[in-house]
Formats: sequence, C-alpha cells, structure tokens
Amino acid sequence: MNTPNTKIEKCRQLMTELRWNERHVDKNIKIAVSKAVWLGLELQDVFQLIHSIPSAAYLRQCPHILTETWNAITQADPNQHLTEFERLLNGLN
Repeated sequence: MNTPNTKIEKCRQLMTELRWNERHVDKNIKIAVSKAVWLGLELQDVFQLIHSIPSAAYLRQCPHILTETWNAITQADPNQHLTEFERLLNGLN
C-alpha cells in the first residue's frame, strides 16, 4: 500500500518531468492533477509540490490554473465520456 509520502513522491516525480511554461501548462496541469487525484492526494498537497518545483514558476504565478483544473477534474461526471452503448449497459446493471 502507498503511504502518503510515497504518493507525494510519485506525483513530484511526474511534475518535475513536465514543462510548466505558458505554452504547455494547460495540458500538463491536467496530467498532473489527474495523477494526484488518482493517487488520492489533496489540493493542498499539490500546491506544496508546485512550490517545491523550481521549474513551476509560471504555475506559481497563476495558481488559478491549478484550482480550476482541480475543480473540473474532481467534479467531472464519470459518464460524460461513455458511449451510448456503455450508458445502456450501465442502465441495465
């Protein structure tokens, strides 16, 4: 089982590999937040990670990007990307 420190370290490793400039931030924040949510991290944990990564200066200057992405991913409807066939199957179960 992953301990909180292991989860944070896995997310930190991913975040250090991503580019955090204006051009790449929109795509990369979705990747990072998805990984953090999957690992069970909290928003505060991700903010702390961003402050510890030197290359994430642009993201630190625009923290709303993280907050908006976090909200969009955590509040997304899990059925929004299902095909009509998959929705029908779920309705039968």
